[in-house]
Amino acid sequence: MQQPVHKIVIVSSLYLYPTSQGLILTLAHSGTSTGQIHLWESKANRRSTSTALKFLVKEFASVPHCTGVELLNEPANNGLIQEWYQSTLSELRAIPGAQDFPLYIADAWDLPWYSKFVGERSDFVIVDHHLYRCFTEDEKRLSGEEHAQNIRTVTSGQLADMSQKARGNIIVGEWSAGLHIESLRSNDPGEQDRQRRVFVRAQLDCYEAHTAGWFFWTYKKGEGWDAGWSMKNAMLAEILPNSFGRKRNPGLAWNEDTKNEAMRSARGKLCLFMGL
Repeated sequence: MQQPVHKIVIVSSLYLYPTSQGLILTLAHSGTSTGQIHLWESKANRRSTSTALKFLVKEFASVPHCTGVELLNEPANNGLIQEWYQSTLSELRAIPGAQDFPLYIADAWDLPWYSKFVGERSDFVIVDHHLYRCFTEDEKRLSGEEHAQNIRTVTSGQLADMSQKARGNIIVGEWSAGLHIESLRSNDPGEQDRQRRVFVRAQLDCYEAHTAGWFFWTYKKGEGWDAGWSMKNAMLAEILPNSFGRKRNPGLAWNEDTKNEAMRSARGKLCLFMGL
């Protein structure tokens, strides 16, 4: 029987939880919008989250084009997360067929710590870092070109260091072409797109050099044009290139042997990820 050909790979990430886990409490992907984080206050809530993850891993561990499950999205850092990560990873590894399945953990806004945490593990765990440059007052004051320069120098050096600590098992799980209106430096749409283009090129070069992969957030928006946050719009505006994915040898057949080799190393995985 001919093997199915998959031209896109997926990572499943758990976004909704029994009570909120994250810093961004007003957004739906934090689980609730109560303004309070309760996931870590209750063992029952944490057990429920682990149960949901075990269901996902059981379903996806044998799916060839699923390259992993992420445990939490953007959790607020605290003294319980690492302990929960350790116990939950052990439970997931005990699932038949999941011994080598890629499992992702959010860095809880502390990439140095969780890069080291991942690097000290012997199993296939990847740390997920989210990177935006449009929310703080300091970020608003910089142009797209200035952000690009910082990425090529400061950010690139930081990610290189974190990647070494994580043994290469690090991804940028969210990034975009989004810049604050002040960073665009002009009302001219052409100049605004140029600022985004320079910003994006610096990010792509950095992530390709120092990470195992990335997710662009997001594939499309519900309505309206947005070349900063819609991948489809950004491609049409030539802010993003029209093809993606870490380049592999075109003469190398994607068969069972090469798939297994890719699954053994985060750097070997196909690396186009999109937030849908």
